[in-house]
Amino acid sequence: MTSIIAQIPVDQIIYLEGNRNYTNICLKNGRKLLSSKNLKRFEELFDNGHFLRVNRSYLVNFAHIQSFEREIMLSNGKIIVPARRKWVAMRILLEKTLMK
Repeated sequence: MTSIIAQIPVDQIIYLEGNRNYTNICLKNGRKLLSSKNLKRFEELFDNGHFLRVNRSYLVNFAHIQSFEREIMLSNGKIIVPARRKWVAMRILLEKTLMK
């Protein structure tokens, strides 16, 4: 297994998917990277308003949200179902952010 340290521009990240102690990072160019950091660590790193924790497994980039109703569709076609308990607050935040 090869270990690489990479700096990735935030706008290139579509979403991050947590998988226990690892995180899959899905990029705009279609590549997926695996990090040994958990999703909570990335949530703390991206505490700048660019990303939103939509459920226990996903952290999504606001810039890549194409639509949101009961599901969130991302720029790569991925559909993510948000947690019900977060839906109302998330919808308000998404409307404020995306309507700017």
